[in-house]
Amino acid sequence: TLSLPPSLPHSLPHSLFIQLVDMKLLRRAKPFPMESLAGYIVRLTHLNHYPSSNIILKMAEIEERKCHLNVFSTNQDDLSKLSYITSVPENILWSMAFIKKTSPHNPTHWVNGFGENFFARLLNNNCFTICTACLAEKPYYRKVWDLDHVTVCPFHKCRLINSCPACGQVINFSSPDFFKCHKCNFYFHDFWEKPIFEEWLLSANIYQQVGFPGIDSVLSKFDEANPYLIPPFFAIPFLSLNYLANLSHEDIYFLDNQR
Repeated sequence: TLSLPPSLPHSLPHSLFIQLVDMKLLRRAKPFPMESLAGYIVRLTHLNHYPSSNIILKMAEIEERKCHLNVFSTNQDDLSKLSYITSVPENILWSMAFIKKTSPHNPTHWVNGFGENFFARLLNNNCFTICTACLAEKPYYRKVWDLDHVTVCPFHKCRLINSCPACGQVINFSSPDFFKCHKCNFYFHDFWEKPIFEEWLLSANIYQQVGFPGIDSVLSKFDEANPYLIPPFFAIPFLSLNYLANLSHEDIYFLDNQR
C-alpha cells in the first residue's frame, strides 16, 4: 500500500487528491470502543505523520467541519472513501459520529448519538476537548468528550482542555495530534487543573448516562476522606441527553444541591 508523503503541504490542489484517492493509508488502525470519528481522523493523521487532519479529509473527499467537528450527515457526507483508505467498515465509522437529523420543523439542530436524539447545542463548537491523562493511557479521543457539559475526567479528576494552556490555540482539525500544541509546541500532559466537585459530579453522571465502560465502579465507591468518591444515590437523574441539553450550568448545579 502507498500513502501520501508526510512532506506534502496540506494546500495540495484538490485534483491531486482525487488522483491519489485509490491509495490506502500506509499506517492504519482499528477504532477503539467509544472513539469519536473526528478524533479517529486526527489519530490517523498522527500515525501517518501528516501536518494536518485536513489532508485525510481531502483524501476521503469529506468536507472540512465548520462547526461541530464530529457531526456528519447521511445526506451530505459519504464515508465510503474513508472506509476504503482505512479498511474500516462504513457502519463502524458511522457509529463513531453524531448523525445530523433533519425534519420540516427543525432542519439543522438535531443529532443522534449514544442511542438518543438530542439538540446539537449539547456538543462542543469547533473544538476538541481532551483529557491528557486518558490520552497518555490510550491515545484515542473519547466520543463522550464531544458533549459540552463534560468538562472533567471522572477517572483522573482533572479538568479537560480545548485549547493550549500556554498560547490559547484552539485544538481542532488543524492539529496533527492531541499531545502538543502545533503552534507553540507546549506538551499538554504538562498541564493539570483540579476541578470543582460539581463539575466532576456532572461529568461522571454523563459518562454513566452514555454507558462509558468502568464508570459504574467509580460512582459506586465511597470514601469519606475523598469527596470525589460518592455513593450511587447521589447521581443526578438526567433522564436523557436531550433533557440535559435544555439545562444551563446553573440549573445543573441547582439539581445537584437538591440531592
